[in-house]
Amino acid sequence: MEVFIRQAKFSDLEEILRLNKALFDYEEIFNSEYDLNWTYSDVGRKYFKERLENKSSVILIAELDKKIVGYMLAFINNYPFRSKNPIAEIENMYIDERFRGIGTGTKLMDELKRILKEKKVKRIKVEAVAQNYKAIEFYKKNGFGDFDVTLELKL
Repeated sequence: MEVFIRQAKFSDLEEILRLNKALFDYEEIFNSEYDLNWTYSDVGRKYFKERLENKSSVILIAELDKKIVGYMLAFINNYPFRSKNPIAEIENMYIDERFRGIGTGTKLMDELKRILKEKKVKRIKVEAVAQNYKAIEFYKKNGFGDFDVTLELKL
């Protein structure tokens, strides 16, 4: 089974939405903070359409036998308070559960790093739900380290 990584096209929108919805459904086991209807809402669709059209986005697709099994979306931004710019943030990543553990995520990450280096990006950041230990372990295995701690207070 050879996973192929490529840049997303606008025609991939529906598959990206499907995978994002699966991401939200999966992360529901950690918290109930996500609006499970957001992905297919007008606002959610608009977000993904804009990301697909924006030159500051890098959206990668993982395919296996011409079937989309995962995606990664990063957005490049400049932060005036940071000395090393630009910085890319991985905003979304999901791999169909049936295709995890075969290197799909690492292939997505390696291709993202390659593209971002070409674009002269200085850092990549990512947030993960604190209880999603598998995601945190994946990112650390791929070279990420602690930088910020985000704390929230429910009112």
